[in-house]
Amino acid sequence: MKKRRISAYALDLSPRRIGTLGFNSGGEHGPYVDLRINPLVGATDILIDRLFQELAGLPSHKPWEAATVFTPIGYLMPQREYLEWRFSPDRPFEAEVQSMTDAIAEYGLPFMRAHDDLGRIIEKLTLRRPWGWPHVIQYTLPIALALEGRREEADEHMERKLREYLHATYPAAEQFRAFAARFSRWKPEEGTDLPP
Repeated sequence: MKKRRISAYALDLSPRRIGTLGFNSGGEHGPYVDLRINPLVGATDILIDRLFQELAGLPSHKPWEAATVFTPIGYLMPQREYLEWRFSPDRPFEAEVQSMTDAIAEYGLPFMRAHDDLGRIIEKLTLRRPWGWPHVIQYTLPIALALEGRREEADEHMERKLREYLHATYPAAEQFRAFAARFSRWKPEEGTDLPP
């Protein structure tokens, strides 16, 4: 894995996809620091990410900064729950680091590698509890469906979302309508270059 910033790492899976590893942290300050870390593992489809930025009119960012699908690692483990590793003076530091590293190797890396596939990414985006941010999935799911040759499903998704935003005037609704207009002109079968 390549370190990309202080708490973000990326693993090249293929020319189009990367695995991502980030760390959420929090803690309590008292007589000593009690640090808690929750690893987030994910996979980014670089093409979906680029199209999302361009069609939504967003500033560009690095692919490892926003995974297409992700989850806190605890949900991949047998416990299937949110887990944190705790670092404090009353706990053996090395044992916590080893435990977290083992979890990433055993559960995180296979998750990343399993999502070097557009079909698996779409599957995670369409779950009842999707593996990503819902406010982003409303954009990335139709792009993924269209790239998979499922344009009719993508258009149905767009129509549903546009109905939800029909009378909304807040910025997120305006942004989605602008995205929808650009998306309707984009034809993935003609390539991934976008219309003006």
